[in-house]
Amino acid sequence: MAKTPVNEIHLYDGDTFSNHNAFRSPGAASLEELKARPLKVTYFRDAYSKMHRRVIAHQDYLDDASVQELRSP
Repeated sequence: MAKTPVNEIHLYDGDTFSNHNAFRSPGAASLEELKARPLKVTYFRDAYSKMHRRVIAHQDYLDDASVQELRSP
């Protein structure tokens, strides 16, 4: 999605970026990035912000409240 002409990309996840999920991610995380254990949304926001202007990280899991937030104009 980062290369598509959308206005915003919203990322939702409350998990940390660590070894057990880094191998499924595009690109290769550095050892420093893995040791810092950032939230996944922070890691991906920083990575995809290089390709898209409005990547918005939400440090929560997707739930009924966040779905309503996405529906509002």
